[in-house]
Amino acid sequence: MDSSRCDRGVFKDGHSICVLDARSADAEEWVCKVAKESGQRIDWHYSGGRANVLYIGDHAKVRAAVYKLARELRGSILRVYDAPGERGPYRAGDPLLDGVVVLGLHAYRLKDNPEERRLAEAWARENKTGHILAYLLDPHSGTAGRPPEPEREEHVLAATVVQWLGSPVGQCFLRDLGYERKGT
Repeated sequence: MDSSRCDRGVFKDGHSICVLDARSADAEEWVCKVAKESGQRIDWHYSGGRANVLYIGDHAKVRAAVYKLARELRGSILRVYDAPGERGPYRAGDPLLDGVVVLGLHAYRLKDNPEERRLAEAWARENKTGHILAYLLDPHSGTAGRPPEPEREEHVLAATVVQWLGSPVGQCFLRDLGYERKGT
């Protein structure tokens, strides 16, 4: 397992094994240990502020490694999926629940950057019920019926770009194109 890269196959097709409450570095270190111990493909991603750990391979081997190494995790195991096929939160292809707000990759910046927060909140309001992103990504422009709901990673990408437009660099980009914020 290369800890510097996401295993796209596991992210897309992996099965849930457990959910962690752990910092990124701690989750990464522990998941690498579980992968080595089990000999299976394992990776993780955040879903709703929790580390969702996924695998491809032998469920029993991964589960055994999770239990064996549980005490080594700097954090908490919130849930272990003991039966193969149990689904964790926000798996590929799952529609987002109505009212779920998807933040960009740099949401930690929102508390100190009011313009980024303003744009992120506006984007979240627009997408809450209007399915704007689905229509933006629809190659048929809505002419073939309601477009499919975008994947979670597409929501995150769009939220990240919109938030970036509120950053100092994003604001310069917009100003260079001739856009000016009202009241400035």
